[in-house]
Amino acid sequence: MDKKTAIARVNENVGHRLLNGHNTSFANVNASKAVWWLNISPVKFLSALHLLLADDGNNTLTWLRIEANGIPNPAEVFRIRQDTGAIDLEISCRPPTRMIDVKSGGIGYDFSKHLISDWERTTNSSTHRPEVTSNDLPLFANTEVPIQGLHAYLRDDWNIYGFLHKFPSVSMEQALAELERDAREKTRRIIECNKGIAGGVLVFERTDVPVKRMFEYLANLKSLKDFHWDFPDALLEDTHDGVLTAGRILELDAYRGNENGVVHSDRGRVSGSPVFVGTRLPMIFLFEHLAEGKTLKDFRFSYSSADPAQLVNTVEIAGEVLKREFHAAVSG
Repeated sequence: MDKKTAIARVNENVGHRLLNGHNTSFANVNASKAVWWLNISPVKFLSALHLLLADDGNNTLTWLRIEANGIPNPAEVFRIRQDTGAIDLEISCRPPTRMIDVKSGGIGYDFSKHLISDWERTTNSSTHRPEVTSNDLPLFANTEVPIQGLHAYLRDDWNIYGFLHKFPSVSMEQALAELERDAREKTRRIIECNKGIAGGVLVFERTDVPVKRMFEYLANLKSLKDFHWDFPDALLEDTHDGVLTAGRILELDAYRGNENGVVHSDRGRVSGSPVFVGTRLPMIFLFEHLAEGKTLKDFRFSYSSADPAQLVNTVEIAGEVLKREFHAAVSG
């Protein structure tokens, strides 16, 4: 079984596109060592991460789900490869150490607490169906739809219209209001105003590092790694979330029809997903790319149709909208 097939199998059982190539890591058993071997970027653990572990010899597929920041400080828990900076895992697939990371250099982390489903893959339709419940989750007013489901859907599908079609009891205004609330809550967690500096400069929480500098680095074809090299006091979690939150705010503006000249949403193009003006390229791809520590130049290499000036302009505008939402959150 390959990654694409495994993702499709889980999504079929769940009933919607929960897993995708971006939020999922896949491994098949290394028969000689009886482990699932994975290399995962530490940044992946800042968002919800799914692990699909196949065992073709025993015809089984195991699904693990690690919530955002569900493993604090993964660099202190797992072995880190010196050549790539990736987390190096060897998850045992046999008792008595099954689901434990047995890689030398790690602390022996037990992944069994993240188990969602462990089922046999058969050719008939009687496979075990993993259940995703909404018990005790906050719901949209006058609906049975968990608010958390909106954020999960956007992470996996990039389109608010698909969510509203699947859950018609939720209104567009309810969904937009929740996205606005979430964006403002995150900006207040990440950023504070240093009133000791003339004009009250916005800085990352508990530091003197200006948020504006991060977006200047990104607009000048540098990466978050470059930024952290020069400003080590800024937390990786905060810069990662700052980049993604700015992207989500630009999406929100596009859904609301606020024109900025670089991003818009048109129901007639890409089913309404916010894209770069004049393209079919979803804008959020850029911010996910930058949050992983890559540069605008890297993004252009992957998406050659992207206009360089448009990308720079988008990043500059992102810094401004993040600042706008911070002030809106504080004044509100």
